[in-house]
Amino acid sequence: MTTDYHKQVENALTLLGHECEENGKIRHVYRGNEMPLSIVDPHSKNSIKYKPDVYYILKNNKKLIFEVLDTELGKQSEIIADTIESYLVENVDGLIFIHYGDDSAEKNIIEAFTTIYKGLTTVKKIKESELPSLKKTGAYRITRRQANNPQSIQNKLTEFAIEEHWFKTPPPKNQLN
Repeated sequence: MTTDYHKQVENALTLLGHECEENGKIRHVYRGNEMPLSIVDPHSKNSIKYKPDVYYILKNNKKLIFEVLDTELGKQSEIIADTIESYLVENVDGLIFIHYGDDSAEKNIIEAFTTIYKGLTTVKKIKESELPSLKKTGAYRITRRQANNPQSIQNKLTEFAIEEHWFKTPPPKNQLN
């Protein structure tokens, strides 16, 4: 069951995406339940449908995935499942969790995705370039009170997007100094 908090934040993410689409900052915005992402088995025709809450297709064709944590906030297994699913989708630039929790909840979210990231890159030797950027992956708090006001949500999301450079495309590796 989707809560009011979840609906309000998801609607605000979609609205922000449409504004960014109109301003040319991103190519498209989608709700995962309407346009799921595919996790493809490269050795067969099988695929799994991953339904993030919202995702943007950036100008470089990479995906910025948003997961709104409400009822699943205290359930680490849900956070891990969202993380692994996003890591298995091709061309994901970042995974962003929106939550209402306190510092402890935020720490648990970050701990879950960094543990999986480090396990994949260190133990399983997966190239960092094949996973979402840790610089664009994070947990952002929008309180339940803020979620009661659509403009307040919009202001917070815009603030996060600007501060964290959600829509910036890094230069090619050969141009980094």
